Amino acid sequence: MILTYWIAASATATLTIRAFLKDSTASKVSVEAWAFVTVATLLWPITLPCIISSKLRAAAAYQAKPQAEKTLERKQPFSAV
Repeated sequence: MILTYWIAASATATLTIRAFLKDSTASKVSVEAWAFVTVATLLWPITLPCIISSKLRAAAAYQAKPQAEKTLERKQPFSAV
């Protein structure tokens, strides 16, 4: 049980820290920002499903975008003759 907690907390910390370090607008020396990362890690039963859901929606939207572009390419362009 404790091993499961640590694995999930580590996954949450990794995802949160990665996102935090990628964010160019976030202050990397701000105590409040690092406190948020810590709280998000400690509350992983809430934050981890939200992070996973968000990533899955972003991936689905990314995959749907090329599909929509292909559909638009197949349609005949409008011609006013």
